[in-house]
Amino acid sequence: DYKPVADGGSAACPIRDAVEVTRVGKAKLSKPAVMTCALAEQLSAFEGIFVQPAAERTLGSPVTTIHHYGTYACRRATGKASRMSEHAKAHAIDIGVFETAKGDKVSVTRHWNGRDAYAEFLKQVGQGACTLFTGVLGPDSDAAHRDHFHFDMGPWAFCQLNPVDPRSLRK
Repeated sequence: DYKPVADGGSAACPIRDAVEVTRVGKAKLSKPAVMTCALAEQLSAFEGIFVQPAAERTLGSPVTTIHHYGTYACRRATGKASRMSEHAKAHAIDIGVFETAKGDKVSVTRHWNGRDAYAEFLKQVGQGACTLFTGVLGPDSDAAHRDHFHFDMGPWAFCQLNPVDPRSLRK
C-alpha cells in the first residue's frame, strides 16, 4: 500500500519518484516510509520471495509487521564524509525487527548471533536480501549496523553479511 509523494526534499537531498509505503504484501510497516519506487518494488519482492516463506519455514507463522528505523534522511554515508548516504536519496531502508502473527518479535540485535529458529530466519532473509538489493549491510558489517539490516538500491553492489547457518552450531 502506498501513495505518491511530490518531488521535493532539499537542495542537498532531493527526492524524486518517491512513494509513502505503509504495507508490502502481507506485512505492514511499523510506520509510513518514504522511498523511491525502485526501493518499494524490491522491498515488496523481498517480503514475498524471502520474508514470508522463511517465516513460515522457520517460525511457523507469517510476518505481520516489519519494524524499520527509517528511509529518507539527508545525511552522509557512515564513515564516508565525502559521499551522501543512499538514505539521502530515499533509496535505502533500515530494518530491525520482524513481528509474526504469533506475536514473536525477531530482532536483529537480540537474535542475529543466536542458535535458534529466530537466528535461522534472520540469516535466510539477510542472504535473500543480497540477491534483490544492490547494497546490504548488517550486524557483521560495522558498529553502526549492529542492530539492523540496511538495504539500498544504490550504484555500488555489496553484501556485507557473514552469516553462519545456526543449524551448524546446534549440538
